[in-house]
Amino acid sequence: MKQRQAVSSIILFFFLFSVLLVSYHLTGDHPAITYFPENEPIVFKDYGTTLQLTDGGTSLDWFIHSSLYQTAYLMQNFSLLYKNNRLIEINNQWKKDTNRIADRRSVHANFGYYQSVTVHQAEVHRGETISGKEVSSYAQLFVASLNGRRAGFQQGRTEAEKQIERKIVTTYNRQQKELLMRAAKQYGFQPEAYKIISLADLASTAPKTLFPSRPDTASRITGQLWEGIYKIILSGFQMGENQYEPVIGSSLPLLLIGKDHMLVLTESAGGRIVLLKQLF
Repeated sequence: MKQRQAVSSIILFFFLFSVLLVSYHLTGDHPAITYFPENEPIVFKDYGTTLQLTDGGTSLDWFIHSSLYQTAYLMQNFSLLYKNNRLIEINNQWKKDTNRIADRRSVHANFGYYQSVTVHQAEVHRGETISGKEVSSYAQLFVASLNGRRAGFQQGRTEAEKQIERKIVTTYNRQQKELLMRAAKQYGFQPEAYKIISLADLASTAPKTLFPSRPDTASRITGQLWEGIYKIILSGFQMGENQYEPVIGSSLPLLLIGKDHMLVLTESAGGRIVLLKQLF
């Protein structure tokens, strides 16, 4: 059993995100997010993700939208919703021959810390040439009891809100640190050798400031990362040969950025560490 677990760990560690520089295709009824170089300028007019309390604080309004200045062959919004650092909902919407796409969902709300990370993708065809562009957005909402009523706020402003935010964020940071230490011990890497951010940080930071490369290369790295995450979300975590574990309930991924590669770290709902590697 220990030998089988060791082999499984090696397979996970050396899993590389694939790069599919091929034409757009459908997987069943859904397109696959695929990285394409930006051979021609693709400009987003607007894009974003919002989280708001509705229905007297019992529902969470989850709104995702994006628009372009030009018509695209394909537009897609792929969004992940986390509560208390655990994945609870997935929204994958796409539309062809359009310059705008939007979707609104209502999710039952309880007390906790909600985060949504979204990749907005556009794909443009010009003859045999395919161009692509990805941008990311992020939203968060703290849902708590304030003055005897349920309230939601994005960032603490009053002293009561700030105390709630500090308590939640402290717990959140501790969980991420504990996961990082467990993974470092299991796989034998040195955390101090990496720049460490979460997937949420990626959505709110310019890629060219994160990756040790040219801006065009940074865009490629980001596009390939989202392609890999999308495929994992569809298939689940591969824990061994023909063994998969669903992604619902998994933790918000941590990104460990090195000089020539990136590690993507998450924990499954069952408490198993999943560590993936992407070469630059």
